[in-house]
Amino acid sequence: LRARFDIPDPFRLFAAMRQEGHPIQIIPLILAALLIPPAVHASCPTYAAWLDASNEIHPVYCAGVPCNNLKGFATVALSPDGTYLEVTLQVQATPDSAAIPLFLPPAIYGPYDATQEAAAGVAPLATLSVPSLSLDQSLWSSSSRIKPADLPKLMDALRNGLAYVNVPTDRVPTGELRGQLQVVTCLEAELNSATACAASNLHPYAFANVLLSADEKLSATLVQLPRDPSRSIPTPVSVEVTSTTSVRLATLQTQQYSSCVSGSFSGLKADGVTPCSVDEKHTYPAEINYDSSMNKVYHVLYNSAGPFLNSTVVISVDILVWSV
Repeated sequence: LRARFDIPDPFRLFAAMRQEGHPIQIIPLILAALLIPPAVHASCPTYAAWLDASNEIHPVYCAGVPCNNLKGFATVALSPDGTYLEVTLQVQATPDSAAIPLFLPPAIYGPYDATQEAAAGVAPLATLSVPSLSLDQSLWSSSSRIKPADLPKLMDALRNGLAYVNVPTDRVPTGELRGQLQVVTCLEAELNSATACAASNLHPYAFANVLLSADEKLSATLVQLPRDPSRSIPTPVSVEVTSTTSVRLATLQTQQYSSCVSGSFSGLKADGVTPCSVDEKHTYPAEINYDSSMNKVYHVLYNSAGPFLNSTVVISVDILVWSV
């Protein structure tokens, strides 16, 4: 058997994001209509928390120095029938981490504002799944449904900005990561093909969310694609979030990658030549979600990434199509 593979023809999925709950000017960028109704959907959660050691009220020290090698992210949404909560929790170790702790059960506490914390022995409003990290799996995520014992009390705390997520570890049992749950601005879009793909018999589509904190300094991007053989959706080669002023807001990793240097995805040390050793190389999953994925993985930014609001945000997914 012999096959000839020509030069790949790229096409792009992209769309202007629409902002839920807030007026925003939309520039029409969807160029191709879908021929089949979408089978996947990336819905917007109502609340989110960016988890960091600096948010804790108590001191957070590891071996006598401030702990700073863990980050986290959480979302909470009330189910359509109002009987349970849909929760995602994501924790990752930074690439330069020399040690990864054992985790204790995370929890949601309230009613406390960002300057307060629950006293020792106070029962949480909800308990979450326990993270598990290692060098080979330095990002952990979980998507679950929970039924708190007192859901009305928890919802009241959420609506008033008085609930926080706390992640304890064996090195800081009182909590190493914390984040106040807040109502987020959610930019939501359906992505369609920007070019005709009739020759390749493809009609690709995807969904995306960009969650923004109230001060626009924190963001989290979720991209979800279908893995449907009848649609022949290949693996993306690049995913970027940009503004219409050509400001790059985020670049997602489409493949599993290794790193020992923050901000690097090549598996090389800071010199850009020497490979990270086995004992220092951290491995992270791709930041792309499929409809068959059990747990969501967000691309999370913990500082200002650009002008999200008052401009149109564009997300693009480049996919290579091979003709035979």
